Amino acid sequence: MNSLPYLIVLFLLFILYRSEQRKIKYVKPKYAIWAAFLLILVFIGLRGHIMSDFILYYPRYNHLPTLDTFFNNFTGMYAVEPAFFIYSSFIKTLGFDYYGWVFINTLIDMVVLFWFFRKYSPSVILALIFFFAFNGLLIEFNLYRNVKGLDCFLLSVPFLLDRKIWPYMLLNLLGIMFHNSSILYLPLYFIFNLKLNNYFIWTMVIVSNLIFLAQIHIVSNVISYIPFIQNLEMYEKISGYVAKKQEYGLSFGYLERLFAIVLFTLLRGKLVKADKRNNFFYNSYFFYYISITIFYEVEVFVDRIPYLFIYSYWILYPKVLSLRYKYRKLMKYAIALLVVMKVYATGSAPGAQYQNILWDKVSYKTSASQARKALKQADRKN
Repeated sequence: MNSLPYLIVLFLLFILYRSEQRKIKYVKPKYAIWAAFLLILVFIGLRGHIMSDFILYYPRYNHLPTLDTFFNNFTGMYAVEPAFFIYSSFIKTLGFDYYGWVFINTLIDMVVLFWFFRKYSPSVILALIFFFAFNGLLIEFNLYRNVKGLDCFLLSVPFLLDRKIWPYMLLNLLGIMFHNSSILYLPLYFIFNLKLNNYFIWTMVIVSNLIFLAQIHIVSNVISYIPFIQNLEMYEKISGYVAKKQEYGLSFGYLERLFAIVLFTLLRGKLVKADKRNNFFYNSYFFYYISITIFYEVEVFVDRIPYLFIYSYWILYPKVLSLRYKYRKLMKYAIALLVVMKVYATGSAPGAQYQNILWDKVSYKTSASQARKALKQADRKN
């Protein structure tokens, strides 16, 4: 059962959460938080080859020059998103192999996340549970550059909420040099804190669902019928993404997202009343929901744009569980079941069989072959 290691970690996190909340006395709250940090760091940071992006990054890291020769080998590949390659080259210069690089990547991400959760979540461990269940593992296993751009954004959130534009912009300009999708954070500075009208929200939710369910090809139509887009340098690349489209339809993921947008929207007033900053987190989830629903037809867009806002899950669900409202107990059980189902689905995904360098014999060649085979089987099913 591939999901078993993931479910075991989820169970341990739940025990530590109960300890953090003083419901059980196995571990003192302060130590429970550090134990959760170490548990995730070992589980993610010392992983072997999981999912698929390692197929590219393992040989790329091994062929990456160290800093003493990096700038003499500064090719076009390194000129795009240079911060990621300079940062990786620096780690290699310190003598770390690929697995050490993965561990350092994870350590940086976890430090940023724990700082973020302490600042904005009612419970660090509960936020970590939702990170674990809602695509946190995916971005750690499979989106090496994106997550560093996300780190820069999370560090910029206090400046966004305090309306300090220059530190916010500088941090996200750095994020762009890790992954260019972070460019969307720049204009969103002027939108993130807006108070969206309820009629606008419900209208957009309904329209986006009609687009999704009727399989209306928004992206294809836009790039086909608007002349100036066809003159852009990115046109060929975007056209290639559309040509390789993998359309998404009705699924557990669709129902889960629909449940979340309805729940968060119905409770938006209570959330904002409890903490004005929740308006920003609600807007972030709204952008997540609309982007994943409208861009459904192009897999690479679904894999990049919505994940810019994935942090909203990790904060909003703990906030919802801390509110008092009718049917709160029922929602608590529904959300708990949802978390278990999400973690089970993550562990069951193609190529997600867990391996850890501490106790598994990890082979790049074997893992890459298995990952390619799993991806081909998934493509056939789609």
